[in-house]
Amino acid sequence: RARGGGSRLSKALKRPTGALTVSLEVDRAEGSALTDGDLAVLSMQLRKGKAAALFTSSLQDLAILSKEQKKAKGDFPGPCPVVFYPALSTTDAQGVEAAAAAGADAIVLRAELLTSLAEVATAAGTDVIWDVRSTDEMQTVVDADKGSLFLMPGADAVAVGLLAALPGDAVGLVSIDRGNDEIRGGRALAKDSV
Repeated sequence: RARGGGSRLSKALKRPTGALTVSLEVDRAEGSALTDGDLAVLSMQLRKGKAAALFTSSLQDLAILSKEQKKAKGDFPGPCPVVFYPALSTTDAQGVEAAAAAGADAIVLRAELLTSLAEVATAAGTDVIWDVRSTDEMQTVVDADKGSLFLMPGADAVAVGLLAALPGDAVGLVSIDRGNDEIRGGRALAKDSV
């Protein structure tokens, strides 16, 4: 569920009506028959299907998705943001810089990396979506004034009070794993966030 924020990513994730948005993780399994050209076509189809953002853990796929999305500038629907989502939401300064060079609009990072990577991401020109697992982690990011984009695991978003702790001007994304009845889960979380 997205609320507030002012970046391009924040605006893509927040509907003026307050309706839920859907972002998708593109994960091309090793050995996949999906070619780079197929991935570009998929990127176009997801944009036309009104995906709010695309997430990927592959720098190669990030570059393909970002290039295809940028082609839609000035079109309707326009490009959707592409987000680098490294394994365990963890990388180093070189990973942040590589993601930015590949065209990432944002990168997902664990809140514990705030002091070491927040400035690197700013210098690289990419937003950060802070992966938080507790209200203390969320408060640390808020207190440091290092962003208002938060990723929360679906199972914990309500249970540990993350949705309730989300600042009014922040954008909160809740991840729901494939196969866990995403539609019902999303609707239940939407009710809990109102």
